Amino acid sequence: MHDTDTGTDIDAFIADGYVKVAGAFSRELADECREILWRDTGCDPADRATWTRPVIRLGHYAQEPFRAAANTPRLHAAFDALAGKDAWLPQGGLGTFPVRFPGPDAPGDDGWHIDASFPGEDPADFMGYRVNIASKGRALLMLFLFSDVGEDDAPTRIRVGSHLDVPPILEPAGEDGLTFMDLAGRAGPATEHRPVAFATGRAGDVFLCHPFLVHAAQPHRGTEPKFMAQPPLLPSGPPRADSPVAAAIRAVSGAEPGRASQVVDAGLGDAPGANRIQGMLRWLTAGESHGPALTAIVEGLPAGVRVTSADIAEDLRRRRLGHGRGARMKFEQDEVRILGGVRHGVTLGGPVAIEVGNTEWPKWETVMSADPVDADVLAAQARNAPLSQPRPGHADLVGMQKYGFDDARPVLERASARETAARVALGTVAKAFLKQALGVDVLSHVVALGEVSAPDGVLPEPGDLAAVDDSPVRCFDAAASAAMVAHIDEVKKAGDTLGGVVEVIAYGLPPGLGSHVHWDRRLDSRLAGILMGIQAIKGVEVGDGFTTARRRGSGAHDEIEGTDSGIRRRTNRAGGVEGGMTTGEPLRVRAAMKPISTVPRRLDTIDVKTGEPAKAINQRSDVTAVPAAGVVAEAMVALVLADAAVEKLGGDSAEETARNLRGYLSSLTIK
Repeated sequence: MHDTDTGTDIDAFIADGYVKVAGAFSRELADECREILWRDTGCDPADRATWTRPVIRLGHYAQEPFRAAANTPRLHAAFDALAGKDAWLPQGGLGTFPVRFPGPDAPGDDGWHIDASFPGEDPADFMGYRVNIASKGRALLMLFLFSDVGEDDAPTRIRVGSHLDVPPILEPAGEDGLTFMDLAGRAGPATEHRPVAFATGRAGDVFLCHPFLVHAAQPHRGTEPKFMAQPPLLPSGPPRADSPVAAAIRAVSGAEPGRASQVVDAGLGDAPGANRIQGMLRWLTAGESHGPALTAIVEGLPAGVRVTSADIAEDLRRRRLGHGRGARMKFEQDEVRILGGVRHGVTLGGPVAIEVGNTEWPKWETVMSADPVDADVLAAQARNAPLSQPRPGHADLVGMQKYGFDDARPVLERASARETAARVALGTVAKAFLKQALGVDVLSHVVALGEVSAPDGVLPEPGDLAAVDDSPVRCFDAAASAAMVAHIDEVKKAGDTLGGVVEVIAYGLPPGLGSHVHWDRRLDSRLAGILMGIQAIKGVEVGDGFTTARRRGSGAHDEIEGTDSGIRRRTNRAGGVEGGMTTGEPLRVRAAMKPISTVPRRLDTIDVKTGEPAKAINQRSDVTAVPAAGVVAEAMVALVLADAAVEKLGGDSAEETARNLRGYLSSLTIK
């Protein structure tokens, strides 16, 4: 057995599937509870003639002293360590008590099994209850001892390490999982090789077990009845991906237990972000700049989010806005199709798949064909001429080196900012979820373009988005907007390009999204990473960022005060994030975009085929894409915030997430 003082022997829990918290509640509480249980059995403790059945099952006990026994500080600390902080619900009481009496008769429940946790088609059919790879409805299996239990006293039998054999059985069944009987029929034979341990101990001990631990009752060969409870620890939302419960599942399965259909593609092995604690949402794009279409998938958003293809098309239209864009924005339109995950304008809870078609595809169908094309046909295509003069500041040269190409086309097609259209499409769905479930508004504006900056402190609010988009450069300050337009015209005449800075603001966020406990769970870390992943972004700051670095401490931080509406910060220099968590103030994050790397004047480079000096290829004619970058950044911030919201609040539907948010806010000890 693995005794611990706190119930946090993580290595033992992951390897064996359980830990024992000795003295989790007092013997005095155990005695009080046992006295009530004796009375309810209808048996006389002093008259063995009344002990006529091997098992008497007693119902749920929600009164004291049972609630006190189930909610001691030591147990709560152990729940935090194993299931994840704030990832479980306080025990409202203790469930069924199978009181076991000595005798030769079989108890009738001595088969190897895993406790089921959510109902099937008929909630009244216990044998039809189910288990899935996400352990829906159960954070931990628990064994509470209310009497001393030795090896002869019918202790629960545990197959040590059997929880590691179960995920491969459940994973193919997906979110629906398997019934209690079906899983027992498979998990029993699959775990026969595991050693058996007994849940023995003293009154007041508690075994905290992985939900997938295979266990069984056994006949009572002792002399005194055994009093125990076997309640579940209920989750407050999807299982925490960084919890030991999830770690044990990940160790043997491709599935992430945060959602049943989620497959880990980060946080394991040599995958990108190998040390990243996997989030609740995943998104992915595919496609090339001149390909037939871009495709995008987001997985993990709850059901019930209202979104349409028209909503996505509107954000894609906003992405094409901006003085200084080239002719391509006029002739290359975006054709939106929602391919899955949405029915009648409402998300279904599964992956949402979106296609952004390219109206220019007929011109590129031969050059960019996925299937082989006859060499003579390709040779006749002017568009197929090898691009051997890489552009400074672009992915061309290093991409050619890395992937072994002698032509920049295969690199620039994917590195192109055209790919951001797919991200904007996904961001539309994320913004809809944030608005409908949390009341959060996300918007962006341009704060600097080349040498022109907008005044500090001029922030658009949710109702101002239309005014921002009406600006030719998406700048909220009219004077700065006019100056930026003039600056673009000047630079265009000079045959050059411009970069700038965009700011994304999120209004209405609750405090506590993100966490301080790990670098990759900090919200500011996640925001910085996702924004730096946008093409041409070279810097990110949260709040006043680099300006604050030049301030003295007395003028750098946001002082706290009590107001009629609760605790607030007098200023928001931190940008709504402290310690990696949202503060409840508006979130502000900025991203700096470099000038477009295709400069009309054509910068010096070399021809990789000859090694001779050359002028860089010219594939586009925008002067600046900063106004569009704000719309892309807006989408990326929305995806990160949606991820953090689902991580914190859970919910299989947007309505459930909203309800969980109301419960969370009402339970705050400091408001």
